[in-house]
Order: sequence, then structure tokens, then C-alpha cells
Amino acid sequence: MNGKNMSSKGTINRESVMKDANKLKKWGETKMTLYQLYLACNFLVLYFEEEQGMKLSKADKEKLHSRGDL
Repeated sequence: MNGKNMSSKGTINRESVMKDANKLKKWGETKMTLYQLYLACNFLVLYFEEEQGMKLSKADKEKLHSRGDL
């Protein structure tokens, strides 16, 4: 995962992801870049961790990342 969105504990930095997500205002108007896809995946992880009470372990995140799902 991108180091700038990760804290030293291996969790996703909410402020950094939300700031980056604001760059996606033209979501439906442009082709998605890989970086935009990466940001969208980070946003979904935050949603499931915070809103749904689900916690992904660092190993789970690394497994998803290595498969290309995150």
C-alpha cells in the first residue's frame, strides 16, 4: 500500500484518504486511473472499518493488496 496513506501502525490514515478522495470529483466524467482506483479501494476499507465495525488485519490488507483487490 502507499506509505503516505498508512500510519506507522499499519492502519489507514483517514485524513489523508479523505483529502485524496476529494480529488475524485469528476468520477463519472473521466477514465479512472490506477491511482483513482487505489483511492477508491482505500475509501471502501475505511467505510467497512468505521461504518460497519469490521476490522481488517494488516495481513488481510496485505493479502488483498497482493491479489490486486486493494
